[in-house]
Amino acid sequence: MLAFLRGELRQVGPEGILVEVNGLGFFVRTLPGSDWPPVGSEITVHTHLAVREDALELYGFKTWEELKMFRVLLGVSGMGPKGALALLAAASPYRLGQAIIEEDEGFLRALPGVGPKKAKRLVVELKDRLVKAGLQFDAGAAVPPAEDEVLAALVGLGYTPAEVRGPLKKAREEMGPAAATGDILRAVLRDLGSLKGM
Repeated sequence: MLAFLRGELRQVGPEGILVEVNGLGFFVRTLPGSDWPPVGSEITVHTHLAVREDALELYGFKTWEELKMFRVLLGVSGMGPKGALALLAAASPYRLGQAIIEEDEGFLRALPGVGPKKAKRLVVELKDRLVKAGLQFDAGAAVPPAEDEVLAALVGLGYTPAEVRGPLKKAREEMGPAAATGDILRAVLRDLGSLKGM
């Protein structure tokens, strides 16, 4: 699975961005109105590859939290990538998760393309999954890029977000915001290893 792209931002359009990675250009569908850095900047985009009979489409997000909620929304019957993207364009991952867990169907019905039946379906199909998976969506600012990359790498290694959250928070507090991604990753892996040995 293609977890993320890191490369040069070549173009920003209304439906997505063009990212050059090692001489290859990837068109990535993104949230409308995303605040990308200037063209020519190096960026990291967290990605989801949607496979259809007639096409492959890459969806990308600035934060791991947006990607997590996008994938959760795809678990709803009848919800496709474009519908999930429209919901995330209208509400933050935190607010969506909060509305689903609290069964706030009034808020959900106010979102584009969500009527009473779909609001009910979002709650019924996703509430338990959000709670059981231990997914939490930060109400504050976006996760710092280094922390974001560490979380993506650890999930790629088979850890769950719930397992990683405590050790990652501890490493961030001990090492400070300027710590390099590799150093944070090593510290979290050490912590996870010692926890498994208990």
